[in-house]
Amino acid sequence: MLPSDVAIAITSRCNARCSMCSVWQSDLPDRLTPAHIAKLPGSLRTVNLTGGEPFLHPQLPDFVSAVRSHLPRAVTTISTNGLLSDRIEQMAPDLLSRDRHLRIAVSIDGLGQVHDRIRGIPGSFDRALGTVEQLKRISAKKFAGLRLAMTLSQANSDQLLAVADLAQKLNLELSLVPAHASEVHFLTSQTPPPQMSTLLPQLEVFVSCLLRSASPRQWLRAHFADRVKKYLTGSLPKFSCRAGRDFFFLQSDGTVYPCNVCSPALGNIIEADFDRIWFSSAADSARCSLAKCTRQCWMVCTARSYYRAHPLDVLFWILAHKASAHWRDLFSRKS
Repeated sequence: MLPSDVAIAITSRCNARCSMCSVWQSDLPDRLTPAHIAKLPGSLRTVNLTGGEPFLHPQLPDFVSAVRSHLPRAVTTISTNGLLSDRIEQMAPDLLSRDRHLRIAVSIDGLGQVHDRIRGIPGSFDRALGTVEQLKRISAKKFAGLRLAMTLSQANSDQLLAVADLAQKLNLELSLVPAHASEVHFLTSQTPPPQMSTLLPQLEVFVSCLLRSASPRQWLRAHFADRVKKYLTGSLPKFSCRAGRDFFFLQSDGTVYPCNVCSPALGNIIEADFDRIWFSSAADSARCSLAKCTRQCWMVCTARSYYRAHPLDVLFWILAHKASAHWRDLFSRKS
């Protein structure tokens, strides 16, 4: 039983001061190097290079090359706040030459000053949007992996549809995830929930719009967004967490965790082989404990695991809700 997905914080350094994350206060050393990628299992199918801010790491292109070389079947995504516009513009052609299937997700958490307040940096929205526009120019006809990413929090409860409209104007997909508390990664013990009376109607519209798309990827995003709604309202159907089984989190100091939310540490990839860590008694104990976890997190890693385990459930949901959306549209036109 080897994992399929990993999030790797290649650095804990960050140039943002986000309201829902305190990773910028971390004093963890950046001990991971591209050479350590060779120690990861060949079973991995998705690799998220994150941080901190990954573009602060001078060896980011080498990390991308290492993943492509040692994990050739994995899809790599770089998650960035987009603040380092000039560096990203200079580095992007090199990154794409190393991995033509590379994906880049740029965080946009609201329009204008809303995004600036959340990210804690004046002018961060304009810089992030400028980065997106630069990447669109550089990557035109080269890769289709650019998207916007939105973290839902109390500070942007009224911004979902505005960001969705922006993504549509830019002809980009929008991924979203609710903010999660994490002392392992985000250095937060709690996150104030969004204003649900404001957010829920927007989620309903967002899901309906995605279902009307002709793209199956957007239908999956609709299902994910519907589960975000259920997670935030405490009505998410119970499922067994697969952290430490299907996915794991690799910290910048080399520590392996079951996920980026939960402890305990399983071991350190710099000091031990992956198999020794993954099949240790500590890992077995953590997996048994996490299988009973009541947090019911809904993030990309947990969703991928759920989709692989329950493809028919997801398919039936999509078919039923697309049919419902079709009949609503039909009756709306007749009226």
